[in-house]
Amino acid sequence: MTSVNNNKSVLVSIRCLVYNHENFIRQCLDGFVMQKTDFRFEAVVHDDASTDNSAQIIKEYAEKYPDIIKPIFETENQYSKHDGSLRHIFNSACHGKYIALCEGDDYWTDPYKLQKQISFLENNPEYGVAYSSYETVDLVGNKIIYPPSKIYLSRSRSGDIFLDLLKGNFPQTLTVVYRKDAFDDSLCPPYSYDYTLFLNLSLNTKFYFFPDILGCYRINPNGMMQTNALAYVDTVRIQLFFLKEYFQHKEYRRPIPEDRKIVSFMVECCCGFHYYIKYKDLFWAIIKSRPYLILKLPRGLFEARKRHKRSLSKNQ
Repeated sequence: MTSVNNNKSVLVSIRCLVYNHENFIRQCLDGFVMQKTDFRFEAVVHDDASTDNSAQIIKEYAEKYPDIIKPIFETENQYSKHDGSLRHIFNSACHGKYIALCEGDDYWTDPYKLQKQISFLENNPEYGVAYSSYETVDLVGNKIIYPPSKIYLSRSRSGDIFLDLLKGNFPQTLTVVYRKDAFDDSLCPPYSYDYTLFLNLSLNTKFYFFPDILGCYRINPNGMMQTNALAYVDTVRIQLFFLKEYFQHKEYRRPIPEDRKIVSFMVECCCGFHYYIKYKDLFWAIIKSRPYLILKLPRGLFEARKRHKRSLSKNQ
């Protein structure tokens, strides 16, 4: 690859988050530096105050591949703050028109991964995201059958997948490349999670699915997504946040058949009384944007609401 020092010539920025990935990070970085492309790319590798030798390995690769590996070393863990700081750090460090994702314990296996995805996106501007099939491996790299991945891959398809994503996340992060300008910075709920990123993108653009296997997802019981991430992510709140945005802004409106399906999903999501109590602010924000929706909600929900109010007044 030709060395070019001007950041503006970078077409793709790889966003790589690393935390205590000493046993995996070489394989991950090898997947970056082996990419064969006709454009320049960079890998912004963010070590989030690892306590093992991850930072030393990253420094080694940065010295060997200075035109590709762009390291960031933290002295304080940013991920645990859950305040959007990681997003801001990566946004300021990534110079590409496109963003590719891969965390430090996953890896790419196809040397033409970026070339395939970027060639498609460059020639098909109506698509803003490309993702692909993948294999699942264990801690030592053995291929394994992971039932959730089989379900996720069965749901993967090309086109408008906003409603599909509302029903549950399924693109595997390590396979995703997206057009940076397809991301709407104004739609950032207070959750640092890839599910919010994909929902954000799906409001504005179409996704393209490559059936090719382009990388490997590692089941790491000590990884961030297997430990503390799911403890704080509130899936229903995320879904309601993006439903609110959808109903409030006409530019997101889908054709009538798809819009009706989204309305039906909203009703299913909101009609449980325990959901109503927990998310009533988001609930009413959605209703105010389309008042007729109140007619679609089950009568029992409002009867339960009255009973709840009466019980509260008795206890005061």
